[in-house]
Amino acid sequence: MEYTQQQRIDLVIAQAKRDSFTEREIEFYNEFLAWAGIKDVSTMTEQDADNLLKSLSASDCSGEFITNVVNYIAIHAPRHVLGHVLYSDRDGDGIPLIDELKLGRHPFVYEQPQLLQTKQSQHRKTQDIEL
Repeated sequence: MEYTQQQRIDLVIAQAKRDSFTEREIEFYNEFLAWAGIKDVSTMTEQDADNLLKSLSASDCSGEFITNVVNYIAIHAPRHVLGHVLYSDRDGDGIPLIDELKLGRHPFVYEQPQLLQTKQSQHRKTQDIEL
């Protein structure tokens, strides 16, 4: 079954709400977001999202950390801002962040198209949308 972008955003939000963050994790992600220039996740703009993506890209963080940040903002940020993040392509390889994370790829590292096709075919068997 193919999902629309809006359905995929809904699935990410639902998954993020099922995951729980400890008080320490909440404090940690809020500190990271503040470092990225975001004071209040609930009022994030697309410009804030671009700044966040730039900060994540520059920080050389793991895919797991990026996934956790995305899940955190999925719970708290405006829906259109989450969509902006999920469908961004900072590395310019033509694959949006949501798909890169689903494939287990780092969303800020360009991968050659032939390598990407191989990885996509390996992961097509799974239909889950979890990040």
